[in-house]
Amino acid sequence: MTTSDLMVIVFSLFFGAVIGSFLNVVIDRVPQEQSLVTPPSHCPSCNTRIRRRDLIPIFSYLHLRGRCQSCGSRIPIRVLIVEIASAVTPPMILATQGVTPVAFFTVACALVLLVLSVIDLEHGIVPPIIVLPITVAAVPAVMLLPPAEWKSALLGAAVTTGLLLLPALLRAGAIGWGDVKLAPFLGLASGYPQAFLAILSAFIMGGIIATTLLALHIVGRKTPIPFVPFLAAGTLVAMLWGKPIVHWYSGIF
Repeated sequence: MTTSDLMVIVFSLFFGAVIGSFLNVVIDRVPQEQSLVTPPSHCPSCNTRIRRRDLIPIFSYLHLRGRCQSCGSRIPIRVLIVEIASAVTPPMILATQGVTPVAFFTVACALVLLVLSVIDLEHGIVPPIIVLPITVAAVPAVMLLPPAEWKSALLGAAVTTGLLLLPALLRAGAIGWGDVKLAPFLGLASGYPQAFLAILSAFIMGGIIATTLLALHIVGRKTPIPFVPFLAAGTLVAMLWGKPIVHWYSGIF
């Protein structure tokens, strides 16, 4: 690793933290169909505008002890979690995958999937206003990034769409239509045949968590469990380690 690469990785830590603050704005406002620009950041309880010194990622939350400076209302812990996740994700990916265009694409996908996962957990929706633009943007990205495996990307999109669309058609409520709409992006990002791994991993992780929650009586059999977090995790597994896993699996048979 060169000195310049190390500097980029370190810088990505601070850049990711700053991006995390914006991602929290997206998570708060998009489900409410509010503007991302106006009004400025404010406390949802007392509507007091947040001071600039209280907008420092991670540090401000810890300094304020998770409460509004004006009214004392609690700031969701999710704000801190998203900022930390956004800060550590870029350097982790760049350090393990190298400082390459493909790695930066993976970082972008990871941060977008983080946003969609949190929105699904909190609101049970997959906003089309996010899904459509990222899907459209992913098409030229996979065609231009070296190596330009556009055929693999398009096949991956077909695989993920088919694997999520089929259960949605066969059984009402088995898969949410928001998940189906997200499927092409997941396949474009994963490529073929890694797309199979992405969906398989998502179902395995989702099944384990769902079974555990049922066993602990935290949820009931008819309680809907957000699936986007598992799709996001499966897609990242496929993007980061999909090729060696597929190669290993192919070698067994």
